[in-house]
Amino acid sequence: MREGRRGNSFIADNRLKLAARPEDIRILEDGKVSTPERSFGVDSSRILEEVMKVSPRNPEIDSLLKRLSELIDLEETQAARKLLAELETKLGPSDPEVTGANTLINLLESTR
Repeated sequence: MREGRRGNSFIADNRLKLAARPEDIRILEDGKVSTPERSFGVDSSRILEEVMKVSPRNPEIDSLLKRLSELIDLEETQAARKLLAELETKLGPSDPEVTGANTLINLLESTR
């Protein structure tokens, strides 16, 4: 990992588990330095959420995913399909959230 501009954090992710030991990670917060309790074998999105306390997703995408979940819960499959198509364009068809939502919508449609 290379040093970036002050105030920036970088995580490179190849979808493999993080191989950094907790003692190799430094968290700078409120002028104090600490290390996470665990990191070895944890995926980068969990590091972002648990260690850095940020969402691994863009807020706009996060909002769309929440709305999609609401539509599925309400069994509004037509509206969910429309929103799913938008998300699939942005995230790709193999994104876990996209494939999971598609499976749920298919299940709802097959039980009607």
